[in-house]
Amino acid sequence: MCIALLPMNYAAYSIFLTPTFVLLAEAGAGDWHLASTRAINTLLGGALALAGARLLWPSPESRRLPGYMAAALTASRSYLSCVVELFDDRSPEAGDRLRAARRGIGLAAVNAEESFQRFVAEYDGPPAGLSPVMTFLTYTRRVAASIAALALARHTAPAGSAAAIEPFARRAEAVLDNLAIAANESRKPAPLPILVHDADVDGGVPPLLRARIDRLARQIRLLHDAVDRWATTEMQNDPTSR
Repeated sequence: MCIALLPMNYAAYSIFLTPTFVLLAEAGAGDWHLASTRAINTLLGGALALAGARLLWPSPESRRLPGYMAAALTASRSYLSCVVELFDDRSPEAGDRLRAARRGIGLAAVNAEESFQRFVAEYDGPPAGLSPVMTFLTYTRRVAASIAALALARHTAPAGSAAAIEPFARRAEAVLDNLAIAANESRKPAPLPILVHDADVDGGVPPLLRARIDRLARQIRLLHDAVDRWATTEMQNDPTSR
């Protein structure tokens, strides 16, 4: 059961992990002292860890979460910038750089999600206060997937398409930069500008590429809305930030 639950639920796997070790170690010994010893040691270790975290290094996750959110936004901006820079480059080296940039945003998104899980464990406010961060995490992943789809489109787009999508990309990068600063400082972002100007893309962008640009623009708009709602909640909870 322990091994079967590992890919499904890590918490359940951890619960069955200790009985697994106890059974394997003492099933044939006939002396079950290890079970009580392990239980007592686990409780003592947990108590020491909790006391150390609360007394020696008090650092609520609410202080760290904004930094992880900002890092995810910065990684998204870097990935988009890399895609536009290498859009007309089909070389293996360009592919390696794009994969590295995508790994960067994946790692940043995982760090933000882990920070959010720790934040939930110490959160005592209304459940609605968690909604903006959950939306943020969801659309961070979706923005990464949309940028990846844009990167794949370079293999079918005509030569010179990078110049056609560059105006949109520069506006999107500026929005992501502003969102990163706003998240890090727990304040509302600047108003969202129009990301897609028809004059920039009509006639110079194939329909498939235009669809992917429109999709990415919609998801950045939802990401902006999530940061805005989260900052509003933070300001309501912290009067000194108003």
